[in-house]
Amino acid sequence: ADHMTRTFGIEWEARDMGRDRNPAWAITAVPEELVSEFSTRSRHIEVGKIRLIDAYIDKHGKQPSTSTWRRWNLHA
Repeated sequence: ADHMTRTFGIEWEARDMGRDRNPAWAITAVPEELVSEFSTRSRHIEVGKIRLIDAYIDKHGKQPSTSTWRRWNLHA
Protein backbone atom coordinates (compact mmCIF):
# COMPACT_ATOMS: atom_id res chain seq x y z
CA ALA A 1 0.00 0.00 0.00
CA ASP A 2 2.82 2.42 0.82
CA HIS A 3 4.52 1.72 -2.51
CA MET A 4 1.27 2.29 -4.44
CA THR A 5 0.66 5.51 -2.55
CA ARG A 6 4.15 6.85 -3.33
CA THR A 7 4.22 5.64 -6.95
CA PHE A 8 0.70 6.49 -8.07
CA GLY A 9 -0.42 9.09 -5.55
CA ILE A 10 -3.30 6.90 -4.41
CA GLU A 11 -5.40 8.18 -1.53
CA TRP A 12 -6.98 5.91 1.04
CA GLU A 13 -10.08 6.20 3.20
CA ALA A 14 -11.56 4.17 6.04
CA ARG A 15 -14.92 2.70 5.02
CA ASP A 16 -17.56 1.60 7.48
CA MET A 17 -18.13 -2.16 7.28
CA GLY A 18 -21.19 -2.27 9.51
CA ARG A 19 -22.04 -2.84 13.12
CA ASP A 20 -19.44 -4.64 15.22
CA ARG A 21 -16.87 -4.60 12.41
CA ASN A 22 -13.67 -2.62 12.02
CA PRO A 23 -13.44 -0.12 9.16
CA ALA A 24 -11.68 -1.27 5.99
CA TRP A 25 -9.09 0.80 4.16
CA ALA A 26 -10.03 1.36 0.53
CA ILE A 27 -8.76 3.41 -2.39
CA THR A 28 -10.71 6.66 -2.37
CA ALA A 29 -11.17 6.77 -6.16
CA VAL A 30 -12.94 3.37 -6.25
CA PRO A 31 -16.64 3.79 -5.40
CA GLU A 32 -18.23 1.36 -2.95
CA GLU A 33 -20.75 0.30 -5.61
CA LEU A 34 -17.91 -0.94 -7.84
CA VAL A 35 -16.26 -2.81 -4.98
CA SER A 36 -19.60 -4.48 -4.19
CA GLU A 37 -19.98 -5.66 -7.79
CA PHE A 38 -16.74 -7.61 -7.56
CA SER A 39 -17.08 -8.79 -3.96
CA THR A 40 -18.52 -12.30 -3.96
CA ARG A 41 -17.28 -13.26 -0.51
CA SER A 42 -19.77 -11.02 1.28
CA ARG A 43 -22.64 -12.28 -0.86
CA HIS A 44 -21.72 -15.92 -0.21
CA ILE A 45 -21.50 -15.27 3.51
CA GLU A 46 -24.90 -13.56 3.49
CA VAL A 47 -26.52 -16.44 1.56
CA GLY A 48 -24.99 -18.96 3.97
CA LYS A 49 -26.19 -16.94 6.93
CA ILE A 50 -29.75 -16.85 5.60
CA ARG A 51 -29.68 -20.63 5.07
CA LEU A 52 -28.44 -21.20 8.62
CA ILE A 53 -31.17 -18.98 10.05
CA ASP A 54 -33.90 -20.64 7.97
CA ALA A 55 -32.75 -24.12 9.00
CA TYR A 56 -32.61 -23.07 12.65
CA ILE A 57 -36.12 -21.58 12.52
CA ASP A 58 -37.47 -24.72 10.79
CA LYS A 59 -35.98 -26.91 13.51
CA HIS A 60 -36.59 -24.75 16.60
CA GLY A 61 -39.48 -22.48 15.59
CA LYS A 62 -37.65 -19.30 16.62
CA GLN A 63 -34.73 -17.04 15.71
CA PRO A 64 -31.26 -18.11 16.89
CA SER A 65 -30.17 -16.55 20.18
CA THR A 66 -27.10 -14.39 20.67
CA SER A 67 -25.22 -17.33 22.19
CA THR A 68 -26.08 -19.47 19.15
CA TRP A 69 -24.70 -16.73 16.88
CA ARG A 70 -21.50 -16.63 18.92
CA ARG A 71 -21.04 -20.39 18.57
CA TRP A 72 -21.61 -20.16 14.81
CA ASN A 73 -19.11 -17.32 14.51
CA LEU A 74 -16.47 -19.32 16.38
CA HIS A 75 -16.79 -22.12 13.82
CA ALA A 76 -17.05 -19.93 10.73
